[in-house]
Amino acid sequence: MNGRQILDGALITNEMVHWLKKHKRAGVLLKLDFQKAYDTIDWESLDVVLAELGFGQRWRTWIGACIKTATVSIIFNGAPCKPFKMGRGLRQGDPLSPLLFVLVVEVLNRMLIRAEEVGLFKGVVMGREQVVVSHLQFADDTLIFCEADDRYVGNIKRILLSFQSFSGLAVNYDKSGLIVMGKDDT
Repeated sequence: MNGRQILDGALITNEMVHWLKKHKRAGVLLKLDFQKAYDTIDWESLDVVLAELGFGQRWRTWIGACIKTATVSIIFNGAPCKPFKMGRGLRQGDPLSPLLFVLVVEVLNRMLIRAEEVGLFKGVVMGREQVVVSHLQFADDTLIFCEADDRYVGNIKRILLSFQSFSGLAVNYDKSGLIVMGKDDT
């Protein structure tokens, strides 16, 4: 998008945390890490996303051929084993993979927007203009902001599980982080 910079997400996050602390407001910041992000994307889900975004059958077939024809070989005791085909995932280093990953994660973006619209969680409201920020995404980095309410955090977890069921992308909770600001009883 024009006018955006790579550090905008970090700057917005920093400003939000600073604002919450300064105004003694409660809020939750959830930093997500997806387990083996590129390796676990479900090919059928990717095809559904591409179809929904208006990619024609020819393009979807070409993209499918690019990701499904790769073979992998494991080195065992210094010698490569017989190559085998993968059943899911995107190839590391393939210039098409980051774009396809972002298209799949767009589903999570839309799920979060819809969940906020129907009241499953509320983003953090900040500033004089009362700007609401619920999530930021950049490549495989996702930050989710919500008011400090156990119900909202539980709903976000259910959304993430639904997204995992669709896409194959599971949150690695050991590498993810949950920061609660301004509330002692959460």
